[in-house]
Amino acid sequence: YEYDCMRLLCEMPPPGELTQTELNILDILKSGAATPIEIFKKLDNYEKQLFLGDSGCWHILDGLADRKLIKIEGNEAIVSLCNLSFSQLKSIVVSKL
Repeated sequence: YEYDCMRLLCEMPPPGELTQTELNILDILKSGAATPIEIFKKLDNYEKQLFLGDSGCWHILDGLADRKLIKIEGNEAIVSLCNLSFSQLKSIVVSKL
């Protein structure tokens, strides 16, 4: 129970700060992951209890890109990862700015 409460608090930082999941994603990118799917799979290593689904991860990545903290590149102009198929996600490259 204590872990759950602490984990939730880390997802509600003060305005302007990053959540623990956002920080974990940036750390994963720093370690060399380059696609949304790789990032999602590696997030499991940061969690004692899994809580984030793939579409939630894509939403967070879209938000980081909107805030200009990461860059999402693909063959076509990418509007949102949430609207892409699994095969399209495999061709997307994410990099930390």
